[in-house]
Amino acid sequence: MEIEFADKSYLLPDPEPPYPSVLIEVKEAVAFRKPVQSEAHRFDYPHRLSKIIFFLLHEGPRLASSKARAAGFQRRLHAKRALVLAYGKIREGSDLFVGLGPQEYPYSSVLAFPRRWCVKIPDREQWRPVLHRVLRYLSEHPERFEAMHGWSPYSGTHVEFDLEIVLRDIDSYGAGDGGNDAMIERRYKPSPRKSRFQRKEPTMGNERALFLIGAGAYAQAYVLPSLRPLRRHTVVDLNPAAAAVVGAREGFGYWDTSATRALTRLRHLDEPCVVICTYHSTHLELAERALAINERSRIFMEKPPVTDFRQLCRLFELRRQEGAFIEIGFNRRHSRIIERCRDLLSLRSGPITVTYIVKELGLPACHWYYWPTQGTRITGNLCHWIDLSYYLIGAPPVGITLASPSGIPAGDEVSMVIAFRDGSKATLVSTDRGNALRGVQEYIEIRRGDLTLTIHDFLKLEVQDGARHRVFRYWFRNKGHAEMYRHYLKAVENRMPPSYPAEDLLQVCRMYLAASEMARRGMSTLSLTEPEAYRLTASAGLRTSDISVTGFGRVG
Repeated sequence: MEIEFADKSYLLPDPEPPYPSVLIEVKEAVAFRKPVQSEAHRFDYPHRLSKIIFFLLHEGPRLASSKARAAGFQRRLHAKRALVLAYGKIREGSDLFVGLGPQEYPYSSVLAFPRRWCVKIPDREQWRPVLHRVLRYLSEHPERFEAMHGWSPYSGTHVEFDLEIVLRDIDSYGAGDGGNDAMIERRYKPSPRKSRFQRKEPTMGNERALFLIGAGAYAQAYVLPSLRPLRRHTVVDLNPAAAAVVGAREGFGYWDTSATRALTRLRHLDEPCVVICTYHSTHLELAERALAINERSRIFMEKPPVTDFRQLCRLFELRRQEGAFIEIGFNRRHSRIIERCRDLLSLRSGPITVTYIVKELGLPACHWYYWPTQGTRITGNLCHWIDLSYYLIGAPPVGITLASPSGIPAGDEVSMVIAFRDGSKATLVSTDRGNALRGVQEYIEIRRGDLTLTIHDFLKLEVQDGARHRVFRYWFRNKGHAEMYRHYLKAVENRMPPSYPAEDLLQVCRMYLAASEMARRGMSTLSLTEPEAYRLTASAGLRTSDISVTGFGRVG
């Protein structure tokens, strides 16, 4: 298929969506305007120049420019997402079809639509009546429009819609008897041209091949700059524009929208590096698929590694397979400030008390973090500080106390206390309230004996050691991303095992998954001391909610 982006065209393979679909060679299409939402622009900071200056001064020009370019590109892509009605021939045949469905990037010569959202039409003359009938339907059912616009096969939601039923009484509507034309964002026809950018066969060399699965803003800002030594082989993203533009800009040999198809290229490579930065619920499935195709694949899985307890069972067993290499991407434990804190803590004995106050990013209600399949924001975000707590304390957790206001999504605005077996305690307060200039902001205080360590947003470390007070200032805010990928590359190069321990994986995932379930169910306390918590089983007779309570703790 051919897509157009920023007056350039790119060639990619046809889409292979993970649901029963119809591929339509688009002759004409209409992108519908999404209803205005009060939270639609919560990502935008009103003083962008101030934000850019802050990041230039406190994260360095290289990272600041990467983040700014990635964020700008992502905003442009996000603005293009639309609910699209298109007609044309099916990809393998001559029948004319009309399809309706959400498109990550509409301006493509071939689009995929859910099968139930497609209908065959006899000729082009039916296109205009169909358009007006769909317009009328969407005008009369704005809640259905909103649900269809936000639907994804990875969201875990179901939209009850059948285009054939909607068009059943089309003859009773005249060509001009449509809905609100203001809903039409753009009518367009693909304009095929000689492609300026077409993938080139990757050059063969001694460098290890990089497979990047997920080319979002994080991957562009952090992953690709940190993995420069790897040969760019394949980039995959559900959004064809992201796959094509990042693929062309970064010199990848293959660009694709289907991870299933792309990963088959692992078969003939020696120790390829597969970095997974996709929807959280898909991390494990992609890792399993990559290792099944090439057991010598070196997997790097971004946080969170799993989103439910069954995935944890599978991942735990997968990492135990002989030769399996799966690194886990919790970056803060790799930060230089955290390493200094850990060295200082090792000079003292006794329980540790850690307190976090975290300013999170404000997310619109339609953000994919809120999909049922993705867990809560405890799973998606707070897992960072749960992991850091276990890294600093090192003792098994015994209980969780959690408070989260009602009337907001589960896992937002959280206050959480985790108790550990040695008497240590981690307290985490998370909110998206406050000034957003610095992005995610962190205030961390760590106490052990008469030692107090205070981290000010990874820019300053205060050490109060008895009567001695020292301050360490850092030019740039460093949360450990570069060091984490450097350790990954070192392990791959030297054929070392992944650095993230199995015990840490078990304990950290137990904590954030249990806390997420508590937030969902309105629970305030949970004991984690049941013996069954250590004997992970994926019993087919248990639901996820059952496993979280009966297998991972007891309600207190």
